[in-house]
Amino acid sequence: MKKNIKKEYEINHVIIRAEERLGIKLTKEDVQKLSAKIRKEESKFIRATSNTCTVHEVEFEGKTLVVVYDKLRKTIKTLWIKKEK
Repeated sequence: MKKNIKKEYEINHVIIRAEERLGIKLTKEDVQKLSAKIRKEESKFIRATSNTCTVHEVEFEGKTLVVVYDKLRKTIKTLWIKKEK
């Protein structure tokens, strides 16, 4: 049961950070679609940060997002926009 509470918290965190950092209004379904892209290997793997978390680049509405994915809960923990060099 606790796992679901943590997963819901992570989803809400991503929704808040997307609006705060990117000005994007994500829905729970959008977060689930982004997570599904990672599971389907439709993202660019950047690196593993721990045994349960990985960093990926994912395309969303024409923007490249950098996301931290929680493999244990199968959802995104946080995100930011990729800075162009």
